[in-house]
Amino acid sequence: MKINKTIWIVLKSLLIASIFFLPIYLFILNAYQTDVLNHLEYELKLEKSLHRNGSDDYSHIANAKHFTLKNDLHSFFNNKNFLLLKKSFSQELRNEILLELSLHNDFSKSLRVHGKCYIITFLLSPDQIHYHITIVHSKNLDDLYKIQTTLITILYISSIMIFLLFYTILSSHKKLLLQKKKLSSSLKESRLYFNNAMIGFLIVDKNRNIINVNPILCSIFGYEEAELLSKSAKILHVSQESYEEWGKMIFATARESSVINIRYKMKKKSGEHIWVEISGAPFEKNKMLNDGGVVWTAMDITTQITNEQTIKTLNNTLNKQLSYLRLFLDTAPIPIYVNNKDGLIIECNTAFTKIIKSQKKDVLQKRISDFLPKYLATIHQKKDEELLYKDSIHYKEILSISTHYSDIYEFYKTTIKDENQYNGYICVMVDVTEHEEQENKLQRMVWNEVQKNKDLAQAHEEERLNDAKFKAIGQLSAGITHEINTPLTYIKGNLEMLLMDLETLPNDFKLKSQILDDTKEMQNGLQRIAMIVESMREMSQQKKDYIKETNLYSTLVTSLIMANNRSKHICNIYLNDELFSMEMQKEAYSFMINIQAQRVEQVWIVILNNALDELQNIKTFNEREIRINCYEKDEKIVVEFSDNAGGINEEILENIFEPFVSNKPEGGIGVGLSIAKRIIDDQGATIRAYNRNRSAVFEIIFTKL
Repeated sequence: MKINKTIWIVLKSLLIASIFFLPIYLFILNAYQTDVLNHLEYELKLEKSLHRNGSDDYSHIANAKHFTLKNDLHSFFNNKNFLLLKKSFSQELRNEILLELSLHNDFSKSLRVHGKCYIITFLLSPDQIHYHITIVHSKNLDDLYKIQTTLITILYISSIMIFLLFYTILSSHKKLLLQKKKLSSSLKESRLYFNNAMIGFLIVDKNRNIINVNPILCSIFGYEEAELLSKSAKILHVSQESYEEWGKMIFATARESSVINIRYKMKKKSGEHIWVEISGAPFEKNKMLNDGGVVWTAMDITTQITNEQTIKTLNNTLNKQLSYLRLFLDTAPIPIYVNNKDGLIIECNTAFTKIIKSQKKDVLQKRISDFLPKYLATIHQKKDEELLYKDSIHYKEILSISTHYSDIYEFYKTTIKDENQYNGYICVMVDVTEHEEQENKLQRMVWNEVQKNKDLAQAHEEERLNDAKFKAIGQLSAGITHEINTPLTYIKGNLEMLLMDLETLPNDFKLKSQILDDTKEMQNGLQRIAMIVESMREMSQQKKDYIKETNLYSTLVTSLIMANNRSKHICNIYLNDELFSMEMQKEAYSFMINIQAQRVEQVWIVILNNALDELQNIKTFNEREIRINCYEKDEKIVVEFSDNAGGINEEILENIFEPFVSNKPEGGIGVGLSIAKRIIDDQGATIRAYNRNRSAVFEIIFTKL
């Protein structure tokens, strides 16, 4: 059935090619014969004219040979003047000439000898005794013959291309057969399809001006016929450079050779670039084509080029993937080898050759047993026999290549089957020599983690107890601050009244000035006590600490007041470049965010105490400092603590916020910063530590309201 379809496609393609070929061939042949007859008639008239005028001067006829013979029809072809043409006179041609001579007194005949066309003219003299015979080499007939040959050659090529094109279309497009009824019912679509499938013709002269085109070429390039005729072929090129390159390389070659075929990128009227397969052949010495024109045939192969590029890309991708697979096999650290059904190694990777201690060329076509001691070879051979009835096996065994070492490998062997028949196997080897050691190491790591978790749980318990202590202290502090606040208010009021009374004393009272100064000093002291009491009251509140809108700057001032009793003996502290004092206003800056104020203040105290611990061990008071900056940046609020104690030890910097990480020689347990980070995380903020110019920096970033 398939052969019958193929024959049908071939016959159909031949029919289409014949429909295209035969009319054009007959037209070319008829045109050629007509031109030959015209030349013969012209030559006969010329000879008659010369003979009538009694002239024997034939010098104006190039390469002409004139002679006279008696009216002896049978002796014509034995004359020496016919020696040049004698072999070309067949018996049939002789009979034809003799018949013409018997019927007519004059006639002309064309003959092609050794690639040249000759015209023989016979004129009977009035006395009917002699024949005047002229033999002329006709270059015009040579040119006509070459044009005919060129056109027929192009026609042959075009017919073959049409045949191949339709054969490809009819044999490869299955959808065309399935939609035959639909396509046959749509004349417009059918015409469009066949117009696109046909070949375009383009004829240009030696100056590359377009002389003639057919409708198919117009449809390929999107032009009307009138838009192309007499125009330069430059309009079909993508650029001036392309046009010039075509003229120098392709057009010049086409004019010199018989046929040229090339794929070239050209341009449609719309500006779209297309790929065209072009074949060309020259027309030489033709007045119509101005000596040197070329006939081109064109087919739009844009889709074919696109498909070829796609296939090329896919092939490149496939080759790359195969290269990657081979590279993966060769670079895989795990030994891999492949056995065929005869037990011979047919492929292996570099890792396998290393453990075998042989080059790959020495391993291939060998058995694994060739590299093993006899007792191990026997073990592996028995295991391989299991693969005859199993899809895969897995076992652990010693691999000893020499007496100097031996390792333990796990062998993973999977069968290769061809039509369900055993065809060998792939073996992957995993070195498990250190497996036991790794298990022991893992157990030690688990034990260490358990101990660490126990220590962490103990630290959390201590933290919980400390929280309980802090709550108790907070309750006690709340009571104390309340009890202190009442008499403190009474003393402040009475002191203010005393100050007013002292102001009323006469100015000449000797001790007035001294008493006023002492009283103001007492008033300042009471004010500082009031600030400390207020800060203690804020930090010891017993209500649950909810997240609420808070001024972050205020929490920093509160924490500095609480730490002042220690910090004033160690170093100066600057808040936003201002030296801290107990009188510093909490609302000097406003950085409003949602936080748990008391927990954040606890973080500030932890960072301050760590900095003070480091600073008190170095330099003198005037050389120490802590700088705290609070500012806005990119819709964030940043708090930055820095000191000049020399920076954080690089060994602990990466893990500084983990529990039990401490650099204090006096035995700190290293949970302060861990707690601080947890508090900051609970606020939806971030904290990080780093060194900058021998300074330890803690940066905390909050989201702005």
